Amino acid sequence: MLQEVLRIAHLHTLRPAVNIPSMAPPPEPHAPGWSIAQSVRHVDWTKSYKHLQRNSQFDTQTETRPRFQAQFEERQANRYARRVIDRSSHRRRSRIQSSKTHEDERGTLCEIYSPHRPPHPAPLVYVYQFTIRPGKIKGWHEHHLHDDRIFISQGHVKVVLYDSRPDSPTYQMINEIYRTELDRTLMVIPARVFHAHQNVGSTDALFVSMPTRAYQHDDPDVYRLPIDNDQIPYKFTDLPGW
Repeated sequence: MLQEVLRIAHLHTLRPAVNIPSMAPPPEPHAPGWSIAQSVRHVDWTKSYKHLQRNSQFDTQTETRPRFQAQFEERQANRYARRVIDRSSHRRRSRIQSSKTHEDERGTLCEIYSPHRPPHPAPLVYVYQFTIRPGKIKGWHEHHLHDDRIFISQGHVKVVLYDSRPDSPTYQMINEIYRTELDRTLMVIPARVFHAHQNVGSTDALFVSMPTRAYQHDDPDVYRLPIDNDQIPYKFTDLPGW
């Protein structure tokens, strides 16, 4: 009996040791220097890192960490709003926020506005929809007292912005953006930025507008310019594509 116990103990001493690489605990989600977006990215990446560490198919210290961290950073970057013009304060820059369209055999569902990820700090006070027929243009116009929040639901359009704010780093600059129902987005256009929409598709374009101030019929906050004017250095053309 004693010999058998000694034999088993000897076998255990010959078994190779398993060296599990250590991983430093992640920083607190709201520690100094960390934003909410960074916290979310870190949590997602850590979960995948632990999963691969358990499966131990890769060298977790030299290969897995940088490669999968880069993949998650790229994925998170595509989810958050793209800054289009003027990177100063939240209220003074245009933003485009993507909205995923979910589809199954019954149809589609797409989120237009959510208080959990608001593209603008102002509350929701006024909502209306408008359409643009194929080839037609709505603009130029700007607002002085409110910002626009415009969601594209159907169609394919070209949006042109002209910054008329003298104190803006993008003063008198043109920005041309294409928007489509294939990638539905909510766009924030700040006050005193002229904008125009041109329907470049073959069907009506449908928008849902949520300005930060309700429309005042007796004193509308709309300042217009003709499509062709001397102030904005941009010309709309109807040239066909290739």
